[in-house]
Amino acid sequence: RTFEELLNNAIHCEFVGSLYKYPSDEKLIFCQVKEKNSLKRTLVASRDFFVNDKSVLFDSIIGYMSTGEFTVVAIPHDNGELRAYVTVDGKEFAEAKFPQDATAERQEAFTILGSQTGSIFLHLSTNNRPGGEFGVLMKSNSNGTSFVTLERAVNRNQQGMVDFEKVQGLEGIIMVNTVGNRDEVLNAGEGKKLKSKITFNDGSDWSFIQPPRKDSEGKSYSCSKSLEKCSLHLHSYSERTDIRDTSSSGSAIGMLIGVGNVGEYLLPKDECSTFFSSDGGESWTEIKKGPYQWEYGDHGGILVLVPENVATDTLTYSTDAGKSWKDYKFTEQKTIVQDIITVPGDSVLRFLLISQSTSVKGGSTKTFSIDFTGSFARQCTFNPDDPATDDFDYLSLGDFGSECLFGHQAEYLKKINYDCYVGNVPVSEFHRITKNCSCTRKDFECDYNFQKANDGTCKLVEGLTPAGPTDICKKSDAIEFYEPSGYRKIPLSTCEGGLKLDTASAPQACPGKEDEFKKIHIVRGFPFLSLFFVSFVIFVLIAWFVYIRGIRRNGGFARFGEIRLGDESLIENNATDKAVNFVVRSGLYAVSGLFAGYQLAKRSASNAIVKVSEKFGRRTGPTYSSLLHDQFLDDADDLLEGHDEDANDLGSFLENEGNFEIDDEENPSNTTTHQPYSDDVAPAQEADTTNDSDEDN
Repeated sequence: RTFEELLNNAIHCEFVGSLYKYPSDEKLIFCQVKEKNSLKRTLVASRDFFVNDKSVLFDSIIGYMSTGEFTVVAIPHDNGELRAYVTVDGKEFAEAKFPQDATAERQEAFTILGSQTGSIFLHLSTNNRPGGEFGVLMKSNSNGTSFVTLERAVNRNQQGMVDFEKVQGLEGIIMVNTVGNRDEVLNAGEGKKLKSKITFNDGSDWSFIQPPRKDSEGKSYSCSKSLEKCSLHLHSYSERTDIRDTSSSGSAIGMLIGVGNVGEYLLPKDECSTFFSSDGGESWTEIKKGPYQWEYGDHGGILVLVPENVATDTLTYSTDAGKSWKDYKFTEQKTIVQDIITVPGDSVLRFLLISQSTSVKGGSTKTFSIDFTGSFARQCTFNPDDPATDDFDYLSLGDFGSECLFGHQAEYLKKINYDCYVGNVPVSEFHRITKNCSCTRKDFECDYNFQKANDGTCKLVEGLTPAGPTDICKKSDAIEFYEPSGYRKIPLSTCEGGLKLDTASAPQACPGKEDEFKKIHIVRGFPFLSLFFVSFVIFVLIAWFVYIRGIRRNGGFARFGEIRLGDESLIENNATDKAVNFVVRSGLYAVSGLFAGYQLAKRSASNAIVKVSEKFGRRTGPTYSSLLHDQFLDDADDLLEGHDEDANDLGSFLENEGNFEIDDEENPSNTTTHQPYSDDVAPAQEADTTNDSDEDN
């Protein structure tokens, strides 16, 4: 009821302590002060309402603003430039590091576009020529100090309004307008040609907006099928009379309305049509020819359209989420509707049309009240415990609703029966996560001084070096950091496991946090060591038990060759003995099988080498290498031990280099005698005698 003066000459103050994740004092106040007869502005702070505590944070500033969990201060710099400083705790301010390729030009103006969870969106103007304004769209890391480029040549106007719009109520969906003829605007002073783009992953990937297949009259569009030459373009903030008129509404989840055209570039408004999307911008339909104003009501249960800057007596509305549209004549005399007004939450069924009459000279303002209560049979029922009577359900939006986005799948609460109105039904929890997903490439964006290459990987900008990773240690809870890998995780992502592109190196301790770092990694390593030790002990105990009951009691390792499946000589007094003996037998057969397989594979490989050598080797000399020859002889000696006669035949075969003819049993006169293998050359007569002796035997 009473007010006291806190500070003289203050032009902007905020209670910032409650914004920070780690507030030092919730009573912390920032104020921008402009002294009389001076253009200089200072930033001061206090923790006791400026009674005894008043500290000057910056002696000279351009301005400051708080967004999300950050406070950004614009500081004048040399040669008319400026710099940005960011704080996440109200104590320490760090200079925002913009990408080196973006700071090659003068930093004369930037616009804070708000923050999503864990990051700041900022537009740095790189061309301030009147009529040709555009700049670089950037996004910060988790502590707001290191920025990366999302999109170049994003459009803005002379007042600093940027064509950047987030889809309210949905995560990570953003629309921007870019200057498609950037080089011509810079070098030749041409007018801007704008192209609209959309992202569904918080700026990591951008694409042109998919156009509808046919217009509102059922006709196909005349442009080519290439999305670059034939996409949907929408007018945005830089051309709006009232910046509160947004394409989306936080209470009408997934719905968007915009004025634009299908083609290569954005056309003037009077040549455009009005388009609608019910799935967060993934697909669109043309609902009216010409530009229309729009407004949402009853949490998206009512959509209202009125022609823009054209005298009319009719409005168009939908009560089934844009599936069908009806006309309603609200006045007998045509009037120009200047604005459609409803409550800020877009949750009621009544609208006010503010119009200007054209019948009176100079014009006069008229207000029309439109109430849609009678358009519904009843009020909706919200009863999640009884689906049979519940008029709401959790649904995914479009095709991307069934995919993993930001590391999870999500569903949104939607009205499923269109004959009822929502009104004051206590609807809560419009959004729920149904599943967390494994991390993929989509959950990461390029890090500071890295940019996305054509193949989708993040590569270091030519001529630049990675930023020092110790910036993350400025966060009060940071104990460790990783060497830059070129990637950083999107702050919105809740993915678990999978790829870890941002932690390619081993973690390192932050300065001054070495002791905490050691404790963490000792604790992390202890469960693994404990698990390994316990598993090893269990394995040893089981192996010892099997040895005692199944091997040593049955004669030890000496009986390995005697144990056979079904052998009744093994001791089996109970079920335990049978189980142990089964394990022993299975182990023996497994080892024997592996050994036999190894021998077979070895023999097959040797035979294959021999065949290849025979096929491709030289025919004028020996067909085998000496090593293979010796190995073959050694194997033959082992196999034919005790079979001298077969050995003699084999030796003769090898000595004659394979020139061995098969005996003809029907023609004994052609029988050839053979000598056994010997290193000494025996006389021919002795060889014949030996052969005769062998034959007699």
